[in-house]
Amino acid sequence: MTSASGPRVAVYALTGRDDEYYLTLPAPHGYTFPGGPVGSGEPVEDALRRLLHDQLGLGVQQADFCAVLEHRVDGGVGVVFVFDVTLTDIDALPAHVARVARWVDGYSVHRVEVHPFCLREAIAEGTFADRTWVPAPPQ
Repeated sequence: MTSASGPRVAVYALTGRDDEYYLTLPAPHGYTFPGGPVGSGEPVEDALRRLLHDQLGLGVQQADFCAVLEHRVDGGVGVVFVFDVTLTDIDALPAHVARVARWVDGYSVHRVEVHPFCLREAIAEGTFADRTWVPAPPQ
């Protein structure tokens, strides 16, 4: 949808190593998966590449589509595209910078404040193993 009343569209990357996910810390919301809003008229994968370059300073070697998560947000609906991403130089990411970023294993991801919440829950519940479209819960 392109109207102002359409869903908010975002894209996030699952950048991993050894069953861990890389999370960043944009204040004041807690940790987040790398990614963010897709610009109006911007292709989703282009937005993913732009956001990862802006946020991590790295390029995308490969981006494999994982799922679309629909969720309720601010009285409306949001749509999150999720990709499994291989970065050009994952070793260039800081291993642990407590106030900026950290690696979190899939089991522990639900124990920290991570956004978007719908993605955190999909990982904790193993939703990706079952389907690639996750509709928003009923109101």
